[in-house]
Amino acid sequence: MINTKENIQLLIRRICLIIMDCGLISLASFLALALRFDLQVSSIEPIYLSNMLETLPILIVATLVIFGAFRIYSSLWQYASTQELSNILMAGLTSMMVQLLTMVMLQKGMPRSYYFFYYILLVIFVGGTRILYRYLRMRKADIKKIFQKRTGKKVMIVG
Repeated sequence: MINTKENIQLLIRRICLIIMDCGLISLASFLALALRFDLQVSSIEPIYLSNMLETLPILIVATLVIFGAFRIYSSLWQYASTQELSNILMAGLTSMMVQLLTMVMLQKGMPRSYYFFYYILLVIFVGGTRILYRYLRMRKADIKKIFQKRTGKKVMIVG
């Protein structure tokens, strides 16, 4: 029974992370374009915005598949290590390359700097949320220890 409960909790966490990643991928894509135009959203050329919006569903699905292949959703960062960081860096790079290839194949033009900004932002957003998740889990465990009832006797050892 406990194992089933843990499996359901793990599944819910993974689904939440996938939904959050969809938003982060979209945000990274839009902010990369905005950064290219010095955060002046009104100066973004409409063709670039249109190309980004047309290819965004493909990018989201491809990136989620890439994250699955790099086991981004397997560890859930309970014990973060250089392996998880390496996985995020490589998954972000692969996502950027897939996006570049998709844009070329569909003949959708984007500024060259957009891809670099997208990669940096994606790694920061995805890595940052995983580190934040780990931090909050650690804080939750610390708070539980503080408010946990002690059942033993208080003893003073002298000598």
